[in-house]
Amino acid sequence: MTVKSDPLPTIRDGVPFRVRRVHVVTDRPGFMRSPTSCKAKTIATTVSSAGGKTANLSAPLQATGCSKLAFKPKLKLALTGKGQTTDGEHPAFHARLSQGRGQSNIKKAKVKLPLSLALDPNNAQALCEFTDGTKDDLENVCPKGSIVGRASATSPLLKKPLSGNVYFVKNVRIDPKTGNAIRTLPMIIVALRGEIAINLRGVSSTTQSGKLVNTFANVPDAPVSSFNLNIQGGNTGILAVTRTRKGKINLCAGRHIAEADIDAHNSRNSNVDIGMKTPCSKRQTKAAKRAAKRAANRR
Repeated sequence: MTVKSDPLPTIRDGVPFRVRRVHVVTDRPGFMRSPTSCKAKTIATTVSSAGGKTANLSAPLQATGCSKLAFKPKLKLALTGKGQTTDGEHPAFHARLSQGRGQSNIKKAKVKLPLSLALDPNNAQALCEFTDGTKDDLENVCPKGSIVGRASATSPLLKKPLSGNVYFVKNVRIDPKTGNAIRTLPMIIVALRGEIAINLRGVSSTTQSGKLVNTFANVPDAPVSSFNLNIQGGNTGILAVTRTRKGKINLCAGRHIAEADIDAHNSRNSNVDIGMKTPCSKRQTKAAKRAAKRAANRR
């Protein structure tokens, strides 16, 4: 957060002011909160004189007792979309991450999806270029076709939730040896807007076994009571039901487990396996299981 003061008076009624000290006291309860990371930090300031000269000053800041804070985030994942359950279809994706009061804030969240789901960039209407998608005002430069969902975040620090579109953006990494830019899997940028503006970057990767992983790193050390992420499905969905080595797949035929690895700013960690909800009725589930059993017997 950056705070900038109005110019201090230098003269009044012909009398010059020579300011020797400025003392600011902020004592309204609940106006500021301590960080949940006890790593050493710095408050930096630049002071400008009436004559145009500047001085850069700093003061240390380090919280204590962070390790005592609990860390119990809750994550729910669901796939939706009637008829989007078989090989090659594109279900919609919903994630809800919530957290109670008094806990350490989330620093990083990584979700590993089951093998039954894969990223399908070719099904998107458009992708935003890397240089545009990494700008603070990407909503003004990215094409509308790169919007793949909506998101919202609620914080006790703000009067109203932040909300905004989710953009599908090309991503690159720099080769440390050659310095060349190498294209990687596209990422999603969550453009949260409201009282403040935050762009959350979700980087996509795959494991050696082929599972899709999405990572939100460097999340600000601020309390978030809930975060909702919705990725659209259907004709422009970016997640596809993917066949396995054993053959075609139907989401209704079995359970689909995602692995979540969530880190706190106080170095605590939460590793959980999450059963993903599907849009399958009981009738569809029974039929899909019977079909899968018949296919297994033929093999």
